[in-house]
Amino acid sequence: MKKQWHSTLSISLFSVMLSWSQLSFADQTVEKTFDVKAGADLVVDTDIGSIHVETHSSSQITAKIEIEGLDDDEFSVRFNPSNGGLRIDGDKQSSDWGWGSRRVKFSLVVPKEFNVQLETAGGSISIDDLQGNVDVRTSGGSLTFGNIIGNIDGRTSGGSISVDGAEGDVRVRTSGGSLSLGDIKGTLHGRTSGGSISLGLVTGPADVATSGGSIRIKNAGGEVKARTSGGSVDVTFTQQPKGNSDISTSGGSITARLSKDIAVNLYARGRKVYSDFPVNGETEAKYKLRGPINGGGPELELQTSSGSVYIKED
Repeated sequence: MKKQWHSTLSISLFSVMLSWSQLSFADQTVEKTFDVKAGADLVVDTDIGSIHVETHSSSQITAKIEIEGLDDDEFSVRFNPSNGGLRIDGDKQSSDWGWGSRRVKFSLVVPKEFNVQLETAGGSISIDDLQGNVDVRTSGGSLTFGNIIGNIDGRTSGGSISVDGAEGDVRVRTSGGSLSLGDIKGTLHGRTSGGSISLGLVTGPADVATSGGSIRIKNAGGEVKARTSGGSVDVTFTQQPKGNSDISTSGGSITARLSKDIAVNLYARGRKVYSDFPVNGETEAKYKLRGPINGGGPELELQTSSGSVYIKED
């Protein structure tokens, strides 16, 4: 009898666990299509989930929301079309979900000309090529942008940020990842607390800073402010700066590459300074080198605490 009771108890426990699993890991997919107007707004505000936005030539938004491991009473989605655009809200109903896998994914296709405002408390965000302004926030995931014709404002508390290219002003910030940026035809403001920064062309003023990585700007068309506490800095100036530039690092070397006819007033300080351009008749100095290059112009300050400074003709 004792052995039989033990077997019955095991089967009962297994049945309870199976039933709990079936209840807790419900999967569902919500699919909707909405008629919208080009140039209107898509707003997504969700408590959890990744968001991916693609574009097409149609004047519709197609929305596909995949929900895994959540019941209807644990997560809900609401759609609110208005003013030719669409708002989507994803609400987490309970703060205690217990054990198991929970996943929400928003897959959205919008007209090519559209503005998007996206916010999630837990997931990555990606946006393909788009003509419109972009404003995104996430507390835990990466941000990925295609070629955006419009302004970009993106923030994440835990992930990298990449932008293929932008025709507009770009402001991006992350607390834990790298910034990988293509050509920016506008101004740039970029911040990271834990990663490197790489940038192609920037036509306007660039202001970038990191607490833990290197900085590389391949083609600076305007003034540059670049600061890092833990890496080297490499900046190429291909056009005459219209304003002052300030580049500094506490833990690496600095290389400034200048087209041969660029005119600046140089102040360079490091363990050693080397210059392809004569500065007051000198091309090499200990600690610092100060003076005009090609007759002088805007200020170019290059300072490092634990590395050398190189001014090279590009």
